[in-house]
Amino acid sequence: MQHGFGLVVQIGDTFESIVRRAVEKGVIPAAQDDPEKWICDRVAKHREPGEPIVLESGDGRWYQISERKTRDDGIVVVYSDLTDIKRHEAELQATNQRFRDVAEVAGDWIYEMDENLRFTFISDRFFEIFPISRDTVMGKTRQEFAAKSLEAPHWQAHYRDLNARKPFRNFEYDVTLPNKDLRFLQISGKPVFAPDGAFKGYRGTGTDITELRLREQQLAAKYIGDAIMIFFGDPETRGVAEDALACVKMAVAMQKRIRQLAAIWRDAGIERPLTCRMGIHTGYCTVGNFGSEDRVSYTVVGSGVNLASRLEHEAPPGKILISYETFAHVKDEISCEEVGKMGIAYPVTTYRVVDDFETLAETGEALGARLPHLTLNLDPGRMTAEEQVQARELLQSALERLDVELPHGATLTVPSPLPTPKSLPNKMLRKAGWKRGRPRSKASF
Repeated sequence: MQHGFGLVVQIGDTFESIVRRAVEKGVIPAAQDDPEKWICDRVAKHREPGEPIVLESGDGRWYQISERKTRDDGIVVVYSDLTDIKRHEAELQATNQRFRDVAEVAGDWIYEMDENLRFTFISDRFFEIFPISRDTVMGKTRQEFAAKSLEAPHWQAHYRDLNARKPFRNFEYDVTLPNKDLRFLQISGKPVFAPDGAFKGYRGTGTDITELRLREQQLAAKYIGDAIMIFFGDPETRGVAEDALACVKMAVAMQKRIRQLAAIWRDAGIERPLTCRMGIHTGYCTVGNFGSEDRVSYTVVGSGVNLASRLEHEAPPGKILISYETFAHVKDEISCEEVGKMGIAYPVTTYRVVDDFETLAETGEALGARLPHLTLNLDPGRMTAEEQVQARELLQSALERLDVELPHGATLTVPSPLPTPKSLPNKMLRKAGWKRGRPRSKASF
């Protein structure tokens, strides 16, 4: 009778004798280190069967051995050939290893996250680069590991992409390790889906860019040459909004002074006077003393600094370009024009600074006012005819909601160049609720 491992057995052979012959013939590689111990363990498991045993034979084939006791104290043994399954598993393992090898060449480490965006796997290389324990990061979200607030605009944009199950590239963030070291990371990722389309998490690569970022900051501090970096908010701050407003107003004042100087320089014979472009961003940065033994500077580093530098690079000469994060804090006092989106690790909406509303009002170009419960910023020169009609209607509606009526004969005057109703097409007037002759409200314009 043929045995599962290619042995010929006879009726009456004991299980131990069969196993021993197999070991002696070398058809069970797992028994070669300590044959007697392996034989004793195998006989013991045979007498008290439990979970199936998987063994490799000397010819490279794999078997699953299932044993069950019978009612008459006998034992039934079933051998199942698993060779094909094992080969497929080996091929899959090799494929996974190739993927990991290629991924780690593309970056410093690879990672996997589950459907809740928590780390489930990070390759060993990560922990060689960052001297931290696995429980510092495993089972946590990226934001929890970095100990950063989601209020930061670039984190909000990143999590919008994650929640939308979008792939992403070169997202940068910094993290302070338990030993107080500041490190900068750059990561890319791709969503993973099950065959039924269910979201399973993310898989991607990461790179340590700490040396690169710190070197950039050190070079900027030593060799910046034709640029100045100014930051607000540390060591003293008046609040995020006030700091942003002070920064933009300073930039506006600087540009005005440069234009004044340009006229003087032209009169002095300089055909092409100096111009200056500026970029402003509001965000989280790391502030402190950076440098080396040769030179240490109190400065700021981080992705926010890099974004401000990119805005400056994109701004035309003589202009000021700000990010949406800054615009959101200054829009009530600074006139801005949306320029478009600037592509970096994520799209950033940019705005060109025109001037502060107070100055525009003084020159008659705009009307600005701020009361405890009213903010008005009106710049007719930059409005289309239709926008101006809509503004008239809105102002009428605002007057009708006020409890105090205008004194008899009083009028509300809107500065030129707002067009009169007579100068607009009938179709546009009807859309805004106007009729030829007089407006609907009691106030006259």
